[in-house]
Amino acid sequence: MRPLTPPPEPVEIAAGWLQLRPWHPALGDEALVMFGDPELRRWWVTPPEIGENLIETWIERRLERWRAGENLSLAIQDATTGALLGEVQLTDLSQWDGSAWIGYSTMPAARGRGVAPHAVAALTRWGFDAVGLHRIQLGHAIENAPSCRVAIKAGYPLEGIMRSSLPKSTGGWWDMELHAAINPADS
Repeated sequence: MRPLTPPPEPVEIAAGWLQLRPWHPALGDEALVMFGDPELRRWWVTPPEIGENLIETWIERRLERWRAGENLSLAIQDATTGALLGEVQLTDLSQWDGSAWIGYSTMPAARGRGVAPHAVAALTRWGFDAVGLHRIQLGHAIENAPSCRVAIKAGYPLEGIMRSSLPKSTGGWWDMELHAAINPADS
């Protein structure tokens, strides 16, 4: 098993028509639109409570968590306009088994344009090549059909169902579909 080597500072990843970039305060107003979207908040385990006065703190916390190796979070931006399209992140990096989880969120206007699958696939390749991950997992509530489509399009085949494993922000539990991608170098 090789050690994981995430860079100590956030990086920028070129992804064709998208750029995965470190979070910065100039994205705050657009991020507030994303966090306020009811459809997105429906699926979050713990929706962030972020208002205008807290967005800079949230962004700084994202950067701190990167430096600590806890959460490699990047803003998804249009490579031409710089518009915020969403977020993609690797979390729960495990030195023990070389695994991580991938998550993503998109702005309402970015949905249905291939943003999420393209960003997930780009961060996956980077996670395998630059960080040295062996396995990246993606989970979503069974009822969240759009997330299932993102997973499949991004190269994450369905592995199974994890019963009653995803807490709902409103109380109770969702069954979760588990998808995973394996580093092709390890095949």
